[in-house]
Amino acid sequence: MERKQAGRLEATKASRDAAAVEAALAELRRAAADDGENLMEHFLAAARVRASEGEMVAALQEVFGTYTEQPVF
Repeated sequence: MERKQAGRLEATKASRDAAAVEAALAELRRAAADDGENLMEHFLAAARVRASEGEMVAALQEVFGTYTEQPVF
């Protein structure tokens, strides 16, 4: 199942407009850096040009970093 999904992702990436995806992700990063801006419209715009969920998360990680929970015992 994992190979099938990876193949579908690669096919999607090969058939989409890469410039439009990069522009949508750049706009998502810009909006995330702008304090208080609603990100929903930017997520939708990125999804419409077929950006993957992982690409959107990576764009947000560039702005916000990655949270690592500190376990408490």
